[in-house]
Amino acid sequence: MMRVSRKMFVVSAVAVSLVAVTQAQKKPAVDPALLAISRTGSVLHSPGITAIFWGPEWTNPAFAADIVTGLDTMLAGYSGSAYANAAAEYSDRSGQITPFTTYLGHLIDTAAAPAAGSLTTASVVDEVCKMTNNSPNPDDVYVVFTSTDHGTSSCTFHTWGTCGTKRNPVPVQVAAVPYASGVLGTGCDALQDTETGHSLALAQMANITAHALVQTIVNPRGTGWKDGNGDEIAEKCIRVFPPSPGAFPVFSNGSVWKIQAQWSNAAYLAGTGASNALGQSGCVW
Repeated sequence: MMRVSRKMFVVSAVAVSLVAVTQAQKKPAVDPALLAISRTGSVLHSPGITAIFWGPEWTNPAFAADIVTGLDTMLAGYSGSAYANAAAEYSDRSGQITPFTTYLGHLIDTAAAPAAGSLTTASVVDEVCKMTNNSPNPDDVYVVFTSTDHGTSSCTFHTWGTCGTKRNPVPVQVAAVPYASGVLGTGCDALQDTETGHSLALAQMANITAHALVQTIVNPRGTGWKDGNGDEIAEKCIRVFPPSPGAFPVFSNGSVWKIQAQWSNAAYLAGTGASNALGQSGCVW
């Protein structure tokens, strides 16, 4: 009886040991709220930014109003701001994103912009190739503003492609921002800004520009940071705005903007930040 008992004890001990090994090797579940980067993903560390205003309307002061000068101010002041620093928690294998960018000014193309709702990846990439003589800086962001609105298509999007020849392609990253009407709507024109002194059209375009810019920096070629649903840093916090004028982001040149939040893994893990539509608290300014 004692021999049988010893065998039973040994078998039981081995079983417990195997269970312990299995539990130790099991990987923890990935939190679906967190942004993650693919193994070979890339980011833009300290990009230059060039704006391209596409359409003859941008040379008309009555149409352009404060939009061109206002977006120049915003894009110049983004560098070194707390808003830009939120993206600096993300990195790729070659290093960390910095909060520093260089605004290189704007170009105006007086050729007709695509009709409302017809702006495509191919058309905005071709526009940048045209305006840079097929020599864009592969580490930069080109923001294309059209004088025609989004129609029924996306409020804004970012994309990528190449300029030059098949033998010598030059990578390019583009943020596309159609004109915002300056009227209060329910879609792309939903933002109302009566506090900053900007025209409503500028405020709306600044908001969607911030959305597209940070996503281009953090996910420039589709292999960068996004969550398990494919949502990027700004998509996770869409229409999450500062609660009061005192909380509006102040850029490094002193300009103040009512713009949406962007997602922070660090804030989410710390349980801080504003809540998004899914109730996840990780949205920051």
